[in-house]
Amino acid sequence: MEDKTRKCSLKKHEEIEAVCYCTKCEKFMCKKCEVFHSEFFDSKHKLFIIDSNNFDNIKYTKENENEIIKIEEDIKYLKEFSNKLNEINKELKNEWEKMNKNKEDIEIKIQRMFTKIRNALNKAEDDLLLEIDNKFEKSDINREIKKNDILLNKIKLAINKEPNKYDLLINECKDIEMKNIYGEEYDINIDIKIPEEKEFEDILEKINNLSNVM
Repeated sequence: MEDKTRKCSLKKHEEIEAVCYCTKCEKFMCKKCEVFHSEFFDSKHKLFIIDSNNFDNIKYTKENENEIIKIEEDIKYLKEFSNKLNEINKELKNEWEKMNKNKEDIEIKIQRMFTKIRNALNKAEDDLLLEIDNKFEKSDINREIKKNDILLNKIKLAINKEPNKYDLLINECKDIEMKNIYGEEYDINIDIKIPEEKEFEDILEKINNLSNVM
């Protein structure tokens, strides 16, 4: 029966049975040589190693060798590209972090700006409404109404409970009649200056244009 075992390619180990074959080195290796080989080439020849169980399938054609070499080159390229892409991505992430910080700063500035605008608008509205209320309360008509209400209450009390005060009230009423209150004219307009509608439109247009500045 033909002995199909292979011997180590190293001259001084030529009587020792080979445990693997490296198609890259084109050498059979015994166990001892295989350890040195793996340490020397690390994992660079890993794809080229064929164990003893597959010695019969060893093909020395250039086609197979080129295919293995191509696989090795492809892996090398992918690793190198992966390293480059990883470095590029790190730089992009750093730039993204800077952009995000800048975005947050811009958002805070916009929020502060619009808070100031809202506060100013609210204050302007409150001031105008308060001034209107004050003008309204101080109007001649309002003063007359309050004065008349007081006299009406006096008359009501006198009629119901204090007949001894009739003379005083009658004199007060006649004094009012002599002032001709029935024909007196009162200013019904609230004298306060507010912005014209056109001024409001100009302000609104500027606010609406804020979103178009970017």
